[in-house]
Amino acid sequence: MKSAVQQSATVLGQLEAYLGKVARALPFPKSADLLKYLSPILCGISPRSKLLRCAFGFPADVSTSRNLATLLSSSESSLRPIISVCAQRIHQFLWRFEYSLNTIDTNWKEEALSKMASLAQSCKPYLFTERPTLLELSPALELKSDLKRFSESAADPTLFAVLRAFDDSDRPLPLSDAEKTAIRSRMLTFIYDLLVDILERRREIDDSSNAWWPLRIGLESVDSRS
Repeated sequence: MKSAVQQSATVLGQLEAYLGKVARALPFPKSADLLKYLSPILCGISPRSKLLRCAFGFPADVSTSRNLATLLSSSESSLRPIISVCAQRIHQFLWRFEYSLNTIDTNWKEEALSKMASLAQSCKPYLFTERPTLLELSPALELKSDLKRFSESAADPTLFAVLRAFDDSDRPLPLSDAEKTAIRSRMLTFIYDLLVDILERRREIDDSSNAWWPLRIGLESVDSRS
């Protein structure tokens, strides 16, 4: 048991060190122009640029990422939606990063959150869809209907939408505590069924790290199925 605890502490320390490294490397947006923010990251050859490309989910190889930068800066109208795909990907990264930082007590946390909030604002005009609320998701979950209209251009988009709607602490809604509990219960059932399907290979997951997020939600919600 002691060995397992020590190993867990070591891994946790490594993860926090990585998050701190990314947080310090993250530039503070100098303008609301997302392309100006991304260009140095996509075209740079420094370890910092590569670190941020990997964190955002962009190609680590600079020759490939430069091709992406060329597409993003093109005046060709048919290529304009690509910036929205990139913005949505960064938006997913920022949500997950902020979620992780809420569990960490460090001296670099506040500065990192400030950078992330500014970058999120730069992404907002390009997003295909906004974060759904409990009220919006409730009918779809209750009727077990298609959740595609809530999907974002991100890894595991439907799961992403459900997980982000689950945390509504910053968005007051005209719901009683009992109503919120009922909706969250349906969301936990959706998450549980999805994880079972993945484990039994009835469904694939785009990013294996996303499997941890629903498990974490279940554990924090004291769901016995977790």
